[in-house]
Amino acid sequence: MLRDGGVVGVFPEGTRGQGDFRTRFHHGAAYLALCTGAPVVPVVMLGVRAPGARSGELPVSGTVIDVVYGRTWQVPAEPWPRRRTRVRAVSAALQRHLQQTADDAEADTGRALPGPLPAGDKEIAVAARVEREERHD
Repeated sequence: MLRDGGVVGVFPEGTRGQGDFRTRFHHGAAYLALCTGAPVVPVVMLGVRAPGARSGELPVSGTVIDVVYGRTWQVPAEPWPRRRTRVRAVSAALQRHLQQTADDAEADTGRALPGPLPAGDKEIAVAARVEREERHD
């Protein structure tokens, strides 16, 4: 799809979590970019989760949501085989870019990301499981 000019939406931090890419970041978006050379357009959405709300809670009707598009990020496509160390290096570069985009979005809008999820939230449990699995890679 990407090679044919299509668009794919990926949330490398998971679902609507705390919005801090430093604490949780999956490698899939970087892998897709590395496979296809497709540009990554960062999108930061502020207001989709109230501070202290669980990850599955929706914003109250009428809530203003800011959608901020960051600078496009791109890496040249690389042929097979793509080594895990290379994917992780590309992922780290994308992670830094997305975090900078989030920081810029907060500064530009005067709004803050919602912060940590409440204790016991399903996203915290999923993040802990993913972290354990990645340590065993």
